[in-house]
Amino acid sequence: MSQVADIRAVRTVINNYINAWSSRDIEDFERLFHPRFLMSGYSSKGVEFTGAERMIPILKETKATWNSYHAEITHLECAGSVACATLQEDGFLDLPFPATSFFHLIKVEGRWLIVSKSYHYHRENTT
Repeated sequence: MSQVADIRAVRTVINNYINAWSSRDIEDFERLFHPRFLMSGYSSKGVEFTGAERMIPILKETKATWNSYHAEITHLECAGSVACATLQEDGFLDLPFPATSFFHLIKVEGRWLIVSKSYHYHRENTT
């Protein structure tokens, strides 16, 4: 696969992530992640590390309308079988502040999968 084709494929994975959240498509969502996926960021309890198992219940149970949700991929880079992407989001889960997520992906048997995500909510009092 060419560099341009890899960039397009990674962009598709991140766009599928965006679409799966807002449409609450759990099957599509689960297919995006490597089984050893790790997520990190700050919560009200401090820094947290978790996997996709935390996101699935949120996706299933959210009452968010997603009416004001907008997401934009602001950076994407591939090098061989690894890639990174930055996503800026407004209205995620109907939250009143923006979020930034940093994704790392790896190509496994020709398929790009998300292996990690670090996130930051742009609100006061977060480190």
